[in-house]
Amino acid sequence: MDNRKPSTNREKGSRSNHKNTESTENTENLIHEIHELHEKRRKSDIICLDLISPHFYCPTAAMPEFDKRIDAYIEKSAEFARPILEHLRKLVHKACPDVTETLKWSMPSFEHKGILCGFAAFKQYCTFMFWKQSLLDSDAFPANKTAMGSFGRITSLMDLPKDKEIIALIHQAMELNEKGIKVHKKPAATKADVVVPKELEAALAKNKKAKAAFHKFSPSHRREYVEWITEAKTEPTRDKRIATAIEWLSDGKSRNWKYERPKSQKEK
Repeated sequence: MDNRKPSTNREKGSRSNHKNTESTENTENLIHEIHELHEKRRKSDIICLDLISPHFYCPTAAMPEFDKRIDAYIEKSAEFARPILEHLRKLVHKACPDVTETLKWSMPSFEHKGILCGFAAFKQYCTFMFWKQSLLDSDAFPANKTAMGSFGRITSLMDLPKDKEIIALIHQAMELNEKGIKVHKKPAATKADVVVPKELEAALAKNKKAKAAFHKFSPSHRREYVEWITEAKTEPTRDKRIATAIEWLSDGKSRNWKYERPKSQKEK
């Protein structure tokens, strides 16, 4: 015989309220866990000098600071994304207790003597990016990324590398910032030299003044003439533009001379 008492309405209501507050409790638990990590570090760094003064101690680590904007960002993210973002946030604080939370380009970011990393959530995936990824040494980065970020598309915790690998990367990023090492920007690709069409070359050969003015112009000004002529869709239009170009060049005018200010105005 079953001696269990039937559930009362009060018990049912209690279970319902518990489910409704589950999301809030998850966030509170995450913050509590991070606080515990920092408290352990603080206690380990305290210098006990009880023999000199029983009330003296020297904490060397500050308590973590959480940006409420990131709390709101995580709360507004899709359901699948929340545990991913919370886990990444926890790892960053574990690896760098002194990290500063902020928003960069409307995305959660973490700073330590400069930007370390950041994450973002989209409708179907998340991303996590190291600011100086090109200088980090790791096989954790996928060769063929399917989205922006260091680990490609992240749709679950299973898509992330092991925690120890992520923490090691954060430590590398911290060291780069502490040493002031910057990512060298690639030099801007130089545009290919201007290729003058044969028709324009022939016309310039017949007019020394126009030819001299054309070659005296900067590459960008010569390119303006060349592109204007080569973009002509019909042969009559091209011939007309070549004739106009020779006329303007004879007067030392650039392709867009009509839009340039007179020299007298430039000198004022």
